[in-house]
Amino acid sequence: MRTTRAGFTALALATAMAMTGCAEISGGSSGAGGDGVEFGATKEEYQAAFEGVGPITLTAQTLAPKGSVSGKPTEDYLAAVTEWSGGKIIFDISYSNAIAPPNETAEAFVDGRLDVANVIPVYKPAEYPAYNAVINSAGAVASPGLAVGNLQANSAPIELAFSTPEIEAEFRNAGVVPLAPYFVTGPPAMVCKDKRVSLNDVKGAQISVSSAAQREQVERLGATAVSLSFAEVFEGLQRGVIDCTVTSLTAIQTGGLLQVAKYIVLDEQVGFSPASAAFGFSVSRWDSLPLVARQLLRDRVDVFLESSIENMNWPDASNLVGEIEKFGGTVASWSDDARDKLAGIKADQLDALSENTALADPRAAIEGARKMSEAWLARSAELTGAEDVALTDFKEWFARREFEIRPWVDAVMEDIYLPHRPH
Repeated sequence: MRTTRAGFTALALATAMAMTGCAEISGGSSGAGGDGVEFGATKEEYQAAFEGVGPITLTAQTLAPKGSVSGKPTEDYLAAVTEWSGGKIIFDISYSNAIAPPNETAEAFVDGRLDVANVIPVYKPAEYPAYNAVINSAGAVASPGLAVGNLQANSAPIELAFSTPEIEAEFRNAGVVPLAPYFVTGPPAMVCKDKRVSLNDVKGAQISVSSAAQREQVERLGATAVSLSFAEVFEGLQRGVIDCTVTSLTAIQTGGLLQVAKYIVLDEQVGFSPASAAFGFSVSRWDSLPLVARQLLRDRVDVFLESSIENMNWPDASNLVGEIEKFGGTVASWSDDARDKLAGIKADQLDALSENTALADPRAAIEGARKMSEAWLARSAELTGAEDVALTDFKEWFARREFEIRPWVDAVMEDIYLPHRPH
């Protein structure tokens, strides 16, 4: 275990939470009690610990159809929890947000319709002001890289979120225990019906966005930001309601967007801030579970993290290369004027966060975002052997398999999650 880093994080968080009265927010010590297991327990040890536990049925929801790439991380996680509990924890799973849309899942936690599902705090900045402030700071300094940058984007913001008591309090107040307080499906690209790489190209364009940070970036580039649901984007492009959309590589494929918009802008130096989601659990149900169940639900987040990268983010980037070839699409970088402008906008957004009143010490949060992002970018490359390459070269890079994802997963679990493990 990397004791220096984990110990520092645990001490800092414990001190902050003691000062704010939020000692149970991260899921560390609340719940129905009972015996637990040590971190790193084997599957057999977990199953033995569950022998005296009665059956537990939980209601879960995924954001995609059964068996789809987008839903695989969640499905893999749920299956692992069931297996490691010896079948004592089972999930009644609904697919494609059948129980509640993503902007209402927290309410479904509170009223008992759901126990585990994706939550999207960026949709509700008024309810999650600290979350959005901190995540915007992380997005402003995030690398646009497809491989190492993707790992950074799925580790540094998690550490930042768990280290910010105001974020923990917002989740708890909304009825959410964050299993993964932040995850993204990779750097966002801009997909357009026509080639648009310069400020002049973008000026006046109607561009759909997925977050407040992206809205500001698009508008300051000279375009008009439009809010559309994911289901509306294809038709919006097809009918000319929008000229472009800023979205993930996964969404480009899932939505079949290359059929109606063939021009992709994905710059290797600067990109739009990613729109994130969280993977959460109902507070009320969490607090009623025995300790070993809460430990297992938190420990098997490793499956969610690994599957997100190995089975969704990186394969999607690889598969998109074939989709681009199939539909005659193109991939371009920003022209110098647009690249410099977007970089300046993101720097301004980061500076503006220093005055954010949702955080007790916004400047410390910004500095934390810088340091954690830099550290996880370097560590992710070192741990995995991954390297960032252009999208057009990603398929070949991914096929070579000259990387190992598990060391990164282990580091995230030990350095970030272990200090917040239920006990």
